[in-house]
Amino acid sequence: MTEPRGRRRWSLRGRMLRWLGVTSGVVALSLIVTGIRFVEGAADSQVESLLLEELDEVRAYFAFRELDATTFMGAAHELSSLHPGSRVAWRVWEPEGEGLLGEFGDSSSLRPGAPATSPLDRTVSVPGGFRWRSTRLESGEVVGLMLDTSPYRVLVDQYVLAAAVIVLVGTTSLFAVGHAFSSRVSTLLTRVASRAREVHESEGSAKLPAEDLPDEIAEISEALEELLFKIRSETQASRILIAGMAHELRAPIQNLIGETEVTLLNERSAERYQHVLSSHLEELRHLGDAVHNLVALCSAPKAADATESEWFNLFRESKYRLEREVNRAERSDVSISFSTTGEPSIRGDREAILSAIRNLACNALDWTPPGGEVELDFEGHQDHLTIVVSDSGPGVPEPDREKVFEPFFRGPAAEGKRVGYGLGLALTHSAVVAQGGTIEVGESELGGARFHVHLPRERTAG
Repeated sequence: MTEPRGRRRWSLRGRMLRWLGVTSGVVALSLIVTGIRFVEGAADSQVESLLLEELDEVRAYFAFRELDATTFMGAAHELSSLHPGSRVAWRVWEPEGEGLLGEFGDSSSLRPGAPATSPLDRTVSVPGGFRWRSTRLESGEVVGLMLDTSPYRVLVDQYVLAAAVIVLVGTTSLFAVGHAFSSRVSTLLTRVASRAREVHESEGSAKLPAEDLPDEIAEISEALEELLFKIRSETQASRILIAGMAHELRAPIQNLIGETEVTLLNERSAERYQHVLSSHLEELRHLGDAVHNLVALCSAPKAADATESEWFNLFRESKYRLEREVNRAERSDVSISFSTTGEPSIRGDREAILSAIRNLACNALDWTPPGGEVELDFEGHQDHLTIVVSDSGPGVPEPDREKVFEPFFRGPAAEGKRVGYGLGLALTHSAVVAQGGTIEVGESELGGARFHVHLPRERTAG
């Protein structure tokens, strides 16, 4: 496996876990702090309510009774029995501040921090976890109440402990789930990356795993698959170009050089030079066609995406483009004929389609012996066109009928003629497929090959 280039600055899994940990901690801390404040507020409200309730009960109790030490002791005992869980202590002053009337209840909590008569009707905190509040009765006495808040603090502490345990368990569970999720995502991405490297380094199909993947990662896989397919197509096109230039064009060029050198060794007649030049011209035309087909074949996928479609008359344009082939047929004593029925207009890549028709005509002429026939029939239908190119040559053997459309596939040469480059039919097939059509080869009524092309009237290929 290829080593990853450069040093990884951070990993998705590590970043997810860090953010999850920080977020979980902040959320947990916020919940605990908010909960503590809420519970403390509830406890303070309960303490305040109890203080007010006790003092109101004392005020109501002595509204119609005379207050003395004995009477107040009984009242304090009775009020304490109503709230057995709360430790309370009372301090009573005589009217007009004449002196302390007495201390009642759990009087030990009054020393040393119990406030004096002021401030009245206001709750104050006393060190040791106590609350103090005093009020003046209608009869003039000042009554102060000290309340032990420790039972309520116990509830707060219990809540804090329970909340801490719950948050800790929840955070741990959340972190565990996040860890499992991030590990799963990391594993899936690593799997896609590993498979992408394998596909890139192998000669197999550019197919990445798509099963059991979430939509987001499946989109990444599909995008990589498309990218690998384009890279492979570009690589294949480059290989075709290199192979064609290295192996297909070198031999005929060397033949031209060799024939020219032999001709120049001795003085020749003008007729001989003209014959050699004519032969060279024909060979150069073949080379020019081969170079054109090679470049077109290599750029076909990219050109198919970039070329805008246009309407044109396929029959009229084809006859105009095939003038050279018509002249060639006359020189070779081959009869070439054209026929058309229906509407021959089509919308597509003009140059690619006309080049495909020309390659079919050239192929037919290459294989048709002197005295033979080549026919090109154009038929326009409602939504498609068919082009049939027939010749009276030897035909295409059954085993080779699928291979003839592969780049650089070359069968045996026609009698008395050179072997082709194996590019014309491959380019034809590429142009037909780009239009959204099909091409098939079979037997002709003339005795040779019959190429049947089906083209949609408007381009449908993606």
